[in-house]
Amino acid sequence: MQKIGFGGGCHWCTEGVFQALLGVVEVEQGFIQSDAPWDAWSEGVLVHFDPAIIDLGTLAEVHLRTHSANGTYSPGGRYRSAIYVFDAHQRQTAVLMIDHIATESGAPARTMVLPFVAFKPSEARYQNYYRSNPDRPFCRRYIDPKLDYIRRNFAAIARPLEAGYRTERVLRIVPSGGAGGMPQTQVYDVRRSNQDATGNGHGDLGRSLLQRKCADRHQHDPDQPET
Repeated sequence: MQKIGFGGGCHWCTEGVFQALLGVVEVEQGFIQSDAPWDAWSEGVLVHFDPAIIDLGTLAEVHLRTHSANGTYSPGGRYRSAIYVFDAHQRQTAVLMIDHIATESGAPARTMVLPFVAFKPSEARYQNYYRSNPDRPFCRRYIDPKLDYIRRNFAAIARPLEAGYRTERVLRIVPSGGAGGMPQTQVYDVRRSNQDATGNGHGDLGRSLLQRKCADRHQHDPDQPET
């Protein structure tokens, strides 16, 4: 068994991504610390994996493709994009994958490769955030598209849906970031319980517009974790 640390945006998302992969034995959600000047606690996960089933290069690729590796993050901030390594071999593998993704995309990857120093877990109520209730507005908006990407692009290592769940195709309209730009349409498959949490079989349509606006107001939903 081996372990590696990942950070990039919200750790609820990162936890859900790696829990969806075959060969991942455990995902610890919390905050990771590296050496100065990157010693501020930042959201991340510790991934325990079986290298006979899934290798480190694949894990690093999944991480880089399921968050904004080219995005603007404060290196010392709460959401820094990083791979936290335990030895020189892990460092080399991570650097090679970051370089590969950067070359492929034509954009510099801002994901850092940092030594792992310390970890502290999130509060118990935030652990297994997606698995405990995939029908949360946050899960539907931010995590479901990432899991759909895994099922489409990493099908060989994607965990099958648990009994009692099904896939459901969702259409989402995303406003353009620029003035006068056209909205974009995204279509993806999501996991849904056969016992719909809304009790009306209409998913997001069953919630009021006010509820949906409140849920989407911030990257985290209203019960944002404490650092």
